Amino acid sequence: MKKTIAVLLSVCLLFAALLPAAYAAEAELTRPEQAHVSFNEDGSLKILNVADIQDGPILTSLSKKFIRAAIEKAQPDLIVMTGDNIAGYLSLTKSAAETAIRNVMDIFEEYAIPVAGVFGNHDDESTPLTKAEQVAIYQEYDCYIGWEGESMEKSCGNYNIPVYASEDSDEVVYNIWMLDSGNYYVDENGNENGYGFVYQEALDWYVETSNELKAANGGEPVPSMVFQHIVPVQIYDALVEVPAGTPGAVAKFGTYWALPENAGEGSYLGEGPCPAELDIPEARYEFDTMKQQGDVVAIVFGHDHINSFVVPHEGIDLISCPGCTFRSYNDDNRGFRTFTLSMDDLWSYETDTFNYTDVFGEGSTESPEYRLVSLWSTIEAFVSSFVSKIEAFFKQLFHIL
Repeated sequence: MKKTIAVLLSVCLLFAALLPAAYAAEAELTRPEQAHVSFNEDGSLKILNVADIQDGPILTSLSKKFIRAAIEKAQPDLIVMTGDNIAGYLSLTKSAAETAIRNVMDIFEEYAIPVAGVFGNHDDESTPLTKAEQVAIYQEYDCYIGWEGESMEKSCGNYNIPVYASEDSDEVVYNIWMLDSGNYYVDENGNENGYGFVYQEALDWYVETSNELKAANGGEPVPSMVFQHIVPVQIYDALVEVPAGTPGAVAKFGTYWALPENAGEGSYLGEGPCPAELDIPEARYEFDTMKQQGDVVAIVFGHDHINSFVVPHEGIDLISCPGCTFRSYNDDNRGFRTFTLSMDDLWSYETDTFNYTDVFGEGSTESPEYRLVSLWSTIEAFVSSFVSKIEAFFKQLFHIL
């Protein structure tokens, strides 16, 4: 009897000794690693991109309805938000901004599907709730697998999501980069000069992590996809400069642009893409760095609400996702984009988009509620843009004086 008790005590002591080590090992994992996103039994993985919800503390009923319907239609394995998840300029207190976040995350939590996100230029614009504080709110939700990532001076929320071969596997066969493309670029003289981009500090982290993944993969790059908010400036190397009046062309930077012949099926331009100013050298580093690393299949972004395209450029696809917002400028193509990956060919993917009509049927955009909300969002976006231009003018004026 004494021998049995001694054996039991030894076993208990052994487990007690191992438990702290087990908890420590789990604590060392990042939130994305703990989520263990993996390919399904059939070798597929489906991602739903949600771009530019851009609403305030009172999420419109149409937005709620549309987001839920998109999730149910797509049946994704992972949901990725590519910035302007809220409109900071409509959330002028910390409480209002927190409410705006919770309005969206409460919907996602209902479906228990992993959710990750990056920030856009509007998430913390004109609101006292910082990006870091917003991350903490997102992380209160079980479904949210994003994390703040490495502490950086100019950006917040740079991290990666490893994708495993299967639910029971520890083999990383794919990778998803989540990058903060900044808000607005401030030059060395303190002047605001157009939109932001992925800064060097984030690229240094990307290269280091990319090399670590490569080393663990037998020296071969791990195929990857990038999600961020603002389009890289190389989009204007990929577009075609055309004469005014060319069908499908849009104006930007003093000339007109059209999609190249190799643009993906269903691609369209509703506005000139809005990257950083083209003459900022640092804005070109992201694409060039990723091209050199050789692991990125595509760079996916939102930001331009009425654009939707896939444009191959020097081995990397530039992919614009339509905005789904009902509180900023948009058109009847507001919608979502999906990506389907396959274990059979990790260097390729399938992508598709669907809009409001695809979800709710022909004539759905003619309902009084839809037309009224769309009209209001157009007016609100115009007023907001006008006010922003006035503010920028006076900031520049006072800086000169």
